[in-house]
Amino acid sequence: MKKLLTLLLPLLICATMAFGEVAENAGTAGAVFLKIPVSARASAMGDAFVALSNDANAIYWNPAGLTAVEGTSLSFTHQDLIADIAYEYIGGAMKLDFGTLGFGVSYVHMDDIDKTTVDEPDGTGETFTSTDTALAVAYAKMFNKLAFGLSLKYVTEKIDDASASSPALDLGIGYQMNDLSFGFAITNIGGTMKWDKESDPLPMTVKAGIGYTLMNGDMVLALDLNYPNDADIQGGFGIEYTIAKIVAVRAGYKFNYDIYDLTAGIGIKYNNFAFDFAYVPVSEDLLGSTQKFSLTFNF
Repeated sequence: MKKLLTLLLPLLICATMAFGEVAENAGTAGAVFLKIPVSARASAMGDAFVALSNDANAIYWNPAGLTAVEGTSLSFTHQDLIADIAYEYIGGAMKLDFGTLGFGVSYVHMDDIDKTTVDEPDGTGETFTSTDTALAVAYAKMFNKLAFGLSLKYVTEKIDDASASSPALDLGIGYQMNDLSFGFAITNIGGTMKWDKESDPLPMTVKAGIGYTLMNGDMVLALDLNYPNDADIQGGFGIEYTIAKIVAVRAGYKFNYDIYDLTAGIGIKYNNFAFDFAYVPVSEDLLGSTQKFSLTFNF
């Protein structure tokens, strides 16, 4: 027990600091693209994935989940957002003798936008664009029955000629007990996006989740609670049912989110390859819905 407390102490200290920062920075956050969920499987299940992440996508959800990678895992995600904005993610992980290493790249981009001024409201003839990027390097290892993971990130936002950047840290733990899995993570710790005349803290979030597998692995239930530094407590519930070990149907519900609540999706798994699709309705104020696609290779 003493050894366990020693291992948990650094994370508990970070959690205490995190809750203090959440209260202090409520209602403000920069680099909000860091909140865009990775993995169509996760999004179809209401983004309840802190305890379930077990491949290269764990770099986003809970870096401790990388310990579940048996060999090498690669994952790709694409999502078309609103107003011609697109989100891309690529992640990889490899198990080695001393632990599991991973990397992740998140990238948000948009089409060119016409520049306008007060004197030329119809356009100046010039255009500009905006991009957001997050580069991550992760490491995870088992200590007794607890999985520990961390991810170091470098976040950059660019709008026309202006830019801001900041380092960030993710920490996570995971625990598996028969058919139950537990996860806890603190993402986007520290760092401030500093622009010319203003700065915003990163969207740090404290996350806790539980997953339960039944029916010989054919059904999975998951529940997450999140406490971001710019909103009240949020959460999500998800369910997945797999038919013939190949086709998975999924549904989820998110609560206390302004954008959407119900989610759904489907996945196809064949040998070491998985294709996942998620349908994510968006509020009427933002017009329509979005679709997310993911490819995952485990070998």
